[in-house]
Amino acid sequence: ELMEDWLQSRTTQINQEFLQRGTAILGSNFSEVVSRLRQIFRPGRWMFLSDPRVEGDLITLFLEDSIPRHVLSMTSLTKLLELVGSNGGDDFHIYNDIVRLPPLSSAPFLAPQDLTESALLEVLKRLPCFPPLQRLQGGRYRFGRMEVVFQLTATELAAQVVASPTVAVPEVLRALDFFVQFGPQEYPTATVDAVKASDQALMCGTTQILDVNAMPTLPTLPTLPKLGLMSLPPIAPIAPMAPLGSLGAVGPGPVPQPMGSLAMPAFSGPKFGIDDDE
Repeated sequence: ELMEDWLQSRTTQINQEFLQRGTAILGSNFSEVVSRLRQIFRPGRWMFLSDPRVEGDLITLFLEDSIPRHVLSMTSLTKLLELVGSNGGDDFHIYNDIVRLPPLSSAPFLAPQDLTESALLEVLKRLPCFPPLQRLQGGRYRFGRMEVVFQLTATELAAQVVASPTVAVPEVLRALDFFVQFGPQEYPTATVDAVKASDQALMCGTTQILDVNAMPTLPTLPTLPKLGLMSLPPIAPIAPMAPLGSLGAVGPGPVPQPMGSLAMPAFSGPKFGIDDDE
């Protein structure tokens, strides 16, 4: 147990010395450090700080080759990168163990409802893409299994957990700290997915905000141009029908003549009597 306490104390001391020396280098040669950092990181591309190449380049940059890599903590590296932004350099996006330079352009998103939601979107731009944040009633939002209320204070955006299966006592945090703390438990693959998307040169978008109370709308059909009345030539008047006799070469047949009186001839039968005797 004593040995473990000594090792822990020694590790803390080494990391403190690393931060002190790194801060001194930033103060003496700031522009060169920023230029070297831009060669290690790329705009919009998430990278693991634990990547051997990234970790080795950062240790070499701050002239600390004598420090064992397994002793140096990720917290010490991220603190130095945060110092770069606070001193006027690039404002690194840091989410636990992944880091990136700000992207040159941001993905489109829906317009915010108010100033609080506008500040929330600015925080989400600094983070890997999560599934959509759901806007509930009463100013609440659902993030994974949690419900949280965001409030814009005088200096920054605060977050208060109001319902969660894992948080017993509601606490108030900075909005950025809320996502850093609870993001890994709600979406444990977010860091891996972000790095994979970056490696495949895919654009890592910003987490969207969806209103679950909004009525679904039907897709808008394209507006067709109105068609005017077609200009048709005037219809010629219909000519009166010609008499039957004047229709072409085919004329009427012979006009039937009136039938006269058809007198039947008198019946001349055999005569009996005198003539027979003759």
